[in-house]
Amino acid sequence: MWEKASEIFQGVLPGKWRRLTEYPYPKGMQRMAGVWSGCALNIGSQSPVQTVVHRDVGESPFEYSCLTAFGDFQGADVELWEAEVSIELRPADLLLFLDACIHHSNTVVTGLRHSCVAFTPKNMYDWFVREYSASKELEISLRERRKIFQKNRKKTTESKKEKLEHVQQNGAGRTKKKRRPRGRTGKRRLDGEKGESKTL
Repeated sequence: MWEKASEIFQGVLPGKWRRLTEYPYPKGMQRMAGVWSGCALNIGSQSPVQTVVHRDVGESPFEYSCLTAFGDFQGADVELWEAEVSIELRPADLLLFLDACIHHSNTVVTGLRHSCVAFTPKNMYDWFVREYSASKELEISLRERRKIFQKNRKKTTESKKEKLEHVQQNGAGRTKKKRRPRGRTGKRRLDGEKGESKTL
């Protein structure tokens, strides 16, 4: 079932599917439900309980979970509170959603209903980040920044060199012009309160 659910997940959200499959697990560990690390099975009874509004805070807020239900029942629609929608989840239907971010509950159910959810625990996601994503992304980021820095430094050096050569070439043929001394007729002063200027 979870292999088929993983195929559907890949078709709907290929980027998220790729993120969950590109890194190997620690030695000796395997994925429990297709691409998902964890799986929880809720066994129903003749007196089913209506779940209260909640978020699954123990799961990664960045990864989608997959919910399915089976049995002979009526009701139990899944309510997604922030989205303000109620989803009729029939037996064998799949619901992909961010159950760690979105408050959810289910409506009144009659009959015998079981449910199963595949998810990625938060501590598993954190391990992925520490082991792979963070170090790899940091390394890539530093390499890119180093390339940009070296490229800019080269441009700056070449620009300074060109300016220096330009100054040296133009400065060699220059001759300083002598300034003629200004005569008395060239001096002016302000005379009187009205600011009239007179030639001395």
